[in-house]
Amino acid sequence: MSNDEWRWEDLEAVWRQYSDNTDWLGIRDSIGDHVSNIDTALVIGAGVIACTAIYALQALQTKTIYLHNRTTEKAQELVAAFPNAQIQVLAAIEQWPSGVALPSVIVSTVPATAQTSATGHNVFPLSSKLFEYCSGPTVVVDMAYKPHETPLLKLAKEVDENWNTVPGLEVLLKQGYVQFEKWTGRQCPKGEVASTVRSKYNQ
Repeated sequence: MSNDEWRWEDLEAVWRQYSDNTDWLGIRDSIGDHVSNIDTALVIGAGVIACTAIYALQALQTKTIYLHNRTTEKAQELVAAFPNAQIQVLAAIEQWPSGVALPSVIVSTVPATAQTSATGHNVFPLSSKLFEYCSGPTVVVDMAYKPHETPLLKLAKEVDENWNTVPGLEVLLKQGYVQFEKWTGRQCPKGEVASTVRSKYNQ
């Protein structure tokens, strides 16, 4: 699946090309399936997909977005790209700083191989503290799609079964549904598409 949907229009004999990113729609819909009102969310990572995650959270009218990355400089660059968003950079997520509201939504945009309970260079230490919120609906979305259950999703299930988990493959499917409908103008046969993709994925 591509991240962008492209289309062309013939307007008065002039071809015009349009593009439309669907990454953020996959993230938005994955979160919206489980949580509607978001006071606080956490985004892990500060790359291109993290940018998309912040955009999706803005669309969901998230009041505060915490951002954690291995290098705070990169995270601050992302903050500057969203001047209208309430983004707070966290230097660590193993322990919540004093006064920080617990997030009900977590979006990880880092590889599964970088998720670990250990500390060290080039890793994102995981802690049960991530899943302390218990005052309403919750969801953790992991954009990594291999393995299907990443260390982050596995930890969420172990700590609190009330946390909904969304694997990266499911986010990709939601992107694909939107892409199909934009390309063809027809309703996507989601059940058939999901069955085919999951079958290929598990081969």
